[in-house]
Amino acid sequence: MLRRKALASGILATVILLIGAIACAAHVLIGRFDEIELAQTTERAAQVERSFQADLDQLAMSNRDYAEWDDAQSYILDRQPTFIAANFSVDSLRGMHVDAVVILAANGTAIYSALLSESARELRSPAPRTLVDAFSALRLDESALRKLPSSRRIVRTSQGLTAFSAVEIRRSDKSGATGAVMFFARFVRADVIERVRQTSRLPAELIAIRAAATPAPSLADSPLQAWLAGSRGDSPVDAHVTGPGTVEGFALISDVANTPVAYFVTANKRDVGRLGRQTTWELMGTLAALIVVGSGALLAMILRLRQSWTERAALESRHRNILKHLNESVALADPQTGQIVDANDALLRAAGYSRKDLPSLNVRKIYLDLPETLAGGSPAAERRVRARNGCVHEEEVTITDVLEDDRPLVCVVGRDLSQRKQAELALQENQSRLAHLIEHDPLTELPNRNYLNSRLPALIEFARTRGQSLALMHVDLDRFKNINDSGGQGHGDAVLKIIAHRLCSATSGDDAVVRIGADEFVVVAPGVTSMKASRTLAERLLMKIREPVELNELRVSVTASLGVSIFPRDANDGETLLRDAGIALQSAKEGGRDCYREFSPEMTAQLSEHLVLEKALRRALESSQICVEFQPVVDLQTGLLVSFEALARWRDPELGVVSPARFIPVAERSGLIVPMTEAIVRKVVLQLSEWQRSNLLLAPVAVNVTAAQFERTQFPIFVQETTLEHDVDPRWLAFEVNESAWLQNSSKHVVMIDTLRHEGSRIYIDDFGTGFSNLSYLKTLPVDAVKIDQSFVRGVATDASDAAIVSSIIAMSRQLNLSTVAEGIETEVQANKLRALGCLYGQGHYFSRALPAERCRALLEQLSAAQRVTETVTMRAFREAAR
Repeated sequence: MLRRKALASGILATVILLIGAIACAAHVLIGRFDEIELAQTTERAAQVERSFQADLDQLAMSNRDYAEWDDAQSYILDRQPTFIAANFSVDSLRGMHVDAVVILAANGTAIYSALLSESARELRSPAPRTLVDAFSALRLDESALRKLPSSRRIVRTSQGLTAFSAVEIRRSDKSGATGAVMFFARFVRADVIERVRQTSRLPAELIAIRAAATPAPSLADSPLQAWLAGSRGDSPVDAHVTGPGTVEGFALISDVANTPVAYFVTANKRDVGRLGRQTTWELMGTLAALIVVGSGALLAMILRLRQSWTERAALESRHRNILKHLNESVALADPQTGQIVDANDALLRAAGYSRKDLPSLNVRKIYLDLPETLAGGSPAAERRVRARNGCVHEEEVTITDVLEDDRPLVCVVGRDLSQRKQAELALQENQSRLAHLIEHDPLTELPNRNYLNSRLPALIEFARTRGQSLALMHVDLDRFKNINDSGGQGHGDAVLKIIAHRLCSATSGDDAVVRIGADEFVVVAPGVTSMKASRTLAERLLMKIREPVELNELRVSVTASLGVSIFPRDANDGETLLRDAGIALQSAKEGGRDCYREFSPEMTAQLSEHLVLEKALRRALESSQICVEFQPVVDLQTGLLVSFEALARWRDPELGVVSPARFIPVAERSGLIVPMTEAIVRKVVLQLSEWQRSNLLLAPVAVNVTAAQFERTQFPIFVQETTLEHDVDPRWLAFEVNESAWLQNSSKHVVMIDTLRHEGSRIYIDDFGTGFSNLSYLKTLPVDAVKIDQSFVRGVATDASDAAIVSSIIAMSRQLNLSTVAEGIETEVQANKLRALGCLYGQGHYFSRALPAERCRALLEQLSAAQRVTETVTMRAFREAAR
């Protein structure tokens, strides 16, 4: 009995000891699982922090590319605004994820600043003062800023947490330091956090820390609070259990003063801890059952050991599967001999070996550049890897010491650099392509305005040092919009390519051909030896352009106007040369186009006169100096008055009577033609209303309308409102529209013109035959009459060609059921010839000059008498109106 008691006591004591040992082991094991879980979560937090670091590294790279650039250094020296316009646009900043740009001079003053709106659609410059001051306060030594990691370049600004990069502006070769610093800023907002999530492939949230460096109130007195209070860069990542089933990793973000300003949080389920606890309690229950059962203790222990071995094999299998699916190559090797003990499938695939080859493989046979001593602790380095077939590629190799069953080994991990190398190569190619696109036109492959602005000063300086001349020719294709409108944009693009090729073929290898606008080119010819050489080149360019263009069995005729300025005769700098060439180009256009003009000081005077006229014309429109006179239109068969044409007249108190030939072109170029036309329509409607109240028989009044009226206003609505206001029927109005209005944005213009016609107004094509004259298009237009230009009427009785043209227009109009009106009839011979050709109506000085409204009253009173309107009748009507 005593022995049994002793045995029982011994067994009880053993059971108690075993239970105590099991409890201690369970506590240690559960703690280990918790440590593994926290370590994994800490690594995930570190992964989030690295993703944030990588995102800000890209900001620093973009900043360095722009700051260490010859153009940026030139901008600091000469402050040319073209650098800002060319490089800091909404699209460029948005593409680099840059929210703000600040350039500070060496003395700390702001040279330039801009802020991209939150919608990334608008660029505000200058940026808010508070934002600029924030960077001014940070203007440290650039080298000190560069030593900080990107994730530490954080400040608080009026826009919230702001990551920045600061680089001193200098040349691309690091020379030419200016002392000025370029800041690129990125506001840490939702888009940055989303990129961190995508890069790390982890759920992450950013929580800002208040100025007191404390977390949210709910985290007060927690381990996280203590970690935040003690972290200043020593432990930027940590993990804590925040709930029964949740563990969260934290990555601390500090500002330039090493003050915590925010932290990333990534939450994970406690799968490892839950699995550990479950396994531990199962083991304890099993051991307790084995002890209680007694007789089955040995069997139970054996079964449990087998189960443990199975679990260990499963764990090893899981580890092997993890290694199997890693993209990195992993090998375990003897540090003395280099013999490979084990390797994952990624290494075997990369080297071209199978697992049965492992016993004969040496790590140095695969990794060619390993150090003589295989030991951990050395930084990652690029090594050559040789495959079985002899192919060699590069990997980033890390060597770590490991211990397996008291056997020292080294773990060699290789990461394939092929994709990174390809990405770097693609980035270099993209940057090269971008640089090309910035200075070249994508359609014609010619240099563009950016190239001209950067290259022209150097060409001028070269010519100055050699004592040579330089010719700059501004080429503008005549009426190119008609080609686009008639054949489509693709048609126009094809023509531009051909013209660009012709310009290049007409110039020498030293000359530069640049496309600076839709249909504008500049030719820079250095080394021009004489004015004769310049004129020869200009004539050769125009001759090349005049050659017919064959496109899809269509023959297109193209001409151009050309302005020439010469260095140093006309100007000593590129900007003035371009301006003078533009002035000469305008003179060529006014001279009839398809020609060239050389700049002269008189052209500047003419331009000044145009500016004076434009300014006076603006005053005239505001003070109602523009008046309307009415020229009668008569029936050529009966001589009866049928309508009037309203003509604008200007009497300026300082300039006197200004001819329409002077002020109408100025109005068209300046856009004043739009308010002028509206003013004339109001005056005409008001006069019709006055005649209507006087019970006079009315005649329709035609008003000239340009394409700008339909492009910039809702002209039909304006006419409807004006006629309704004065109770005038729109059928007493007619509108003369020149041919260009039909071809420029034709669909929109035709709809608006058709609306006027449906309201009752008549529509005339003005100056027919002087424009594009697309007869096939004419039959589809809402037109009532065609007005024959006076250039054809002038020679209709003496020139067979003019007579043939007029006869063709009349015949064509008759076939299309259109009336014909001849303009500028000055002699009886012309009137008789037009009557014989079948022209229905006419106007001109032979019948009457343009008359003031009060003198037209007599003509309207005689309209009912059906008398012929001749100069004699008109004069008699004038006398009666004057009584």
